[in-house]
Amino acid sequence: MALPTGHTIKTVPVDRLYSLAARFVSVSVALTVEGAKPKSALHYAHGVGVTNVENLDVHTLPGDSWYIERGINRSFIKRARPGWTHVSCDLGQGMISSKVETVVLGGGDVMLHMASKDHQNLSNWIFRALTVAFPDEREEPAGPVIKHEQRVVLSHPIHQASFQNPFLLICAVRSFANREESLRLLNVKTKCGVLLRIAGLNSAAPLPTLTEAFLSKDGRKVVVITRDVDQETQNMVQIGNVADLPFNLSDLDVAESQDFDIKPSEVEWTERELKITHSYIIPQWSQDIIPKLPSSLSKGALQLYSFRFPQRFSRNPVHFGSVYLCDDSLLTFATHEAFRETHILDVTDSQLSRCMPIRWRKPGDVLAISVLDTRTKKLANYRLEVPETMTDIDEYEVFGLDPSRGRLWMRLKWDGSERKYFALQY
Repeated sequence: MALPTGHTIKTVPVDRLYSLAARFVSVSVALTVEGAKPKSALHYAHGVGVTNVENLDVHTLPGDSWYIERGINRSFIKRARPGWTHVSCDLGQGMISSKVETVVLGGGDVMLHMASKDHQNLSNWIFRALTVAFPDEREEPAGPVIKHEQRVVLSHPIHQASFQNPFLLICAVRSFANREESLRLLNVKTKCGVLLRIAGLNSAAPLPTLTEAFLSKDGRKVVVITRDVDQETQNMVQIGNVADLPFNLSDLDVAESQDFDIKPSEVEWTERELKITHSYIIPQWSQDIIPKLPSSLSKGALQLYSFRFPQRFSRNPVHFGSVYLCDDSLLTFATHEAFRETHILDVTDSQLSRCMPIRWRKPGDVLAISVLDTRTKKLANYRLEVPETMTDIDEYEVFGLDPSRGRLWMRLKWDGSERKYFALQY
């Protein structure tokens, strides 16, 4: 059931529960109709030039139509809803990570996790945990406000940050401006930090290379994505590695921090080896050896990451997969392919599914969409239509579906001048 922004089931006003449940049933029925057509369309944002190709994030914020618009050096929260497109919340200066995490706190509050350069001291980097208060959407339009800010300032690069309170995982990847890659884990409650060493990484050799690292959603696993050269074929391969947190945890160690403001001099760093428990080399695509994602998975299955299969011939459809940890074993499934039907993966915490790249579509096409609900571990299938009669919509691609609200998000093909974004209500 779709809840008001920033609310949990415990904080939703009792007088709203019946209407929310009725709305959910109505939307669910509408989406299950073969070739369902939208009731309305909203052109809610636009960008000029190639710099605006990926400037909208509709997946991060939970709730009805809120999204993040990233500018060159600052970001804003906006809403794609008639009568609300003029309101916004300035999230401040700094380049915002493409992976901004959120936690619903209840009572209309949402916590945003962001990382950026410290513009007051360019040698430092900042991780920010912002508590954002969202307005009552039944009242007059108003923008969200930043209610509280917690921060960690470090002298080490923060190219990627993953936060599961109280643990903050910081990843620095190798680039032209940064010659050394590193992985650091900080307990924001105790201010104790660990520089994690991984066998084969952090050496003088150019490979293997750390490309991504993050904490699992339960906060007990570290997932590290690396790439290396296969010694037999000399092809580049991508490797998914899973490790436990590198220390024994007590109840005190995992207690959440309610307030932190940490400066570089306050962190005590030690070094420790990160022991990999599971590894998986992503193979070239083969339908004979890669099983398809089943209609349901066991309740204990923990999705770790999604990826693209390497393949020999560029003319073949591009295939995608996901890796799960289940009963202490890694399970890999093929999830969808591009260039055929639109398959969308994984309902995120915002209840809005995240879409891998797909081909351009045209009005009149029937979209075959499969959504994996990460909570129920079951696939839901939809067949939706974008009518040819819809004005201003030519070639487009889908980049999100909110099944709980019956809303489809799309971006139009760039015509060289303006990039347009639409939200369709079914």
